[in-house]
Amino acid sequence: MSNQPPYDQPPYNPQYPPSGGYPPQQPGGYYPPSQPPQQGGYYPTPDAYQQAQPYGYPAAPVAAPEKGGGFAIAGLILGIVSIPIAVFAICGYITAILGLVFSILGRRAPSKRTIATIGIVLSIIGFIASIISSAVGVMLLSNQH
Repeated sequence: MSNQPPYDQPPYNPQYPPSGGYPPQQPGGYYPPSQPPQQGGYYPTPDAYQQAQPYGYPAAPVAAPEKGGGFAIAGLILGIVSIPIAVFAICGYITAILGLVFSILGRRAPSKRTIATIGIVLSIIGFIASIISSAVGVMLLSNQH
């Protein structure tokens, strides 16, 4: 027979009492560390995200978010929508003007400058289509009388 404990018994550790070889368990099954954690140990400190990484690697620089990126995308979407909505003259004007304004504001973001320029072009096309739609509507209404 060997000196191994049965499978359903934990191994005996002479450092702890013969209650199974493990330290007494607290409610919730938490084993406290043998020493209290030091600064930056087990628990994050309030400024843990700004500290250098382990092994001397510097923390990654945090870039400020670009201003105007959302305006560029909104201007592009409104520019696209302003072309088919040009059939309804008032809605076409409002959509094209808002698309133009948002696209101009969106040109501040360097990475979204192309999207904003496309939004400006599409908004101008939508505005011109609204003018044409209004002119055709006025001509149709004047021919009815």
